[in-house]
Amino acid sequence: MLLISLFVVVLGVAETHGAVIPVVGSQVSSSSVFTFGSTNYGPQFAVDGGFGTDFSADNTTFATATSDTTPYMDIDLGSNFLLISVTITNRGDCCSERLRNIRVEVYNNNPTLGGTPQVCTTIGSTAPAASSNTTFTCSAITFGRYIRLNKFSKVDANDILQLVEVVLDGVQLISVIPVLGSQVSSSSVFTFGSTNYGPQLAVDGGFGTDFVVDNTTFATAVGDTTPYMDIDLGSNFLLRSVTITNRGDCCSERLRNIIIEVYDNNPTLGGTPQVCATIGSTAPAAGSTTTFVCSGTPIGRYIRLNKFTKADANDILQLVEIVLDGVQQQCPCNHFQLDENCFYFSGFQTTFAQAKEYCNIIGSNLAMIRTQAQSDFVNGVLAASAQKGQEYWIGVTNLFDRFQWRYLFGDVVPLNGFTSPLVNGTGTCSSSTPTLYPENCAVLGKNDAGQWEWDDEECNREEYFLCLATLSIPTS
Repeated sequence: MLLISLFVVVLGVAETHGAVIPVVGSQVSSSSVFTFGSTNYGPQFAVDGGFGTDFSADNTTFATATSDTTPYMDIDLGSNFLLISVTITNRGDCCSERLRNIRVEVYNNNPTLGGTPQVCTTIGSTAPAASSNTTFTCSAITFGRYIRLNKFSKVDANDILQLVEVVLDGVQLISVIPVLGSQVSSSSVFTFGSTNYGPQLAVDGGFGTDFVVDNTTFATAVGDTTPYMDIDLGSNFLLRSVTITNRGDCCSERLRNIIIEVYDNNPTLGGTPQVCATIGSTAPAAGSTTTFVCSGTPIGRYIRLNKFTKADANDILQLVEIVLDGVQQQCPCNHFQLDENCFYFSGFQTTFAQAKEYCNIIGSNLAMIRTQAQSDFVNGVLAASAQKGQEYWIGVTNLFDRFQWRYLFGDVVPLNGFTSPLVNGTGTCSSSTPTLYPENCAVLGKNDAGQWEWDDEECNREEYFLCLATLSIPTS
């Protein structure tokens, strides 16, 4: 799973504890409103910034009507957030026992329309002390747009929903990437007694920070000299940020010297990673939940948390929970995908101009192949599927000046390993041009040796064609 924080970011790290989600009166509503004299104690009082705990004197307490049998208060955050905790100030002059039997629920859609909530936490039958400010930390991953404080049971008619102030702590999300236990692996697993603390515990939705009591912390073995944890997302994602909850009972300093890497292919097979972020030699605080915002726009299928150095044998890779925030990078149907590149291989033949127009209609361009990786990928697809004699128009021509081959965007095509068969100046329209229709457009075709290479062709011939679109990279 995964996230990006709106809050204070220093060197790519955002501490989510204390990251208050701003809420104004227009964002809150309730099932009913308590009225005393000419004053309505509506839900706007719960987010007005007033912490006075005397109901009448301070006039900053929210309450529902005594006749309300199913009291609740809703908060519309306007966009999706990962909720970390809820802090509630209780009334102090009297009646503090009413702050009981309340579930803090999180919904993706407006809860007045129904739906199944995610439960952040529950206030049981014993209320916090009068005038207290109590923080209720979510016991599981809960994210959505709507928060509901739902009083699920009333002792009597006077047992209303009532509170002075509510403060939400969380992280704004683009989109959490769902990750199951079957998608994670690690270089080793720590064993304590008969319990294995495998990587599935890092994505089980549990935020309990006590290693033994909560049994939701992942750890590698003490003897592992190169500890890592891998996540296979199943398809390509643009990774925006990684949020990690640290162990709280002891040993929090172990969450250090870790590189968060993104790979196109399974990293156990090698390859060069894109670096999202680095956790340096100073670990986040014990029990904290910290967001590491990616630098750049790393895209790939595999995420690796790579502990690149160990202070001693006991300096293992260890964390309570990891949440990934990102955007799936998926090409349209009938396209072949290479990272953010979406290739379309036509099943019919047209002229160069018609091929260019068709590619534009489907939101792409005739393929302007610029890298060896793109060339190798296309050649591999064609080797497996193209028939003998097929040629494919690509986005290269010398119609612009007749003496240099250029991409459709106008830049000159450099001659290199995959463009070398294309000779600058071929097919010029000088007085000595021997043919009526010179070969001013480029195709990708198979040579006599059975290899795919670039060549020049008459633009009015009908050939197959290759389109290329690039998946957009969100800017916020």
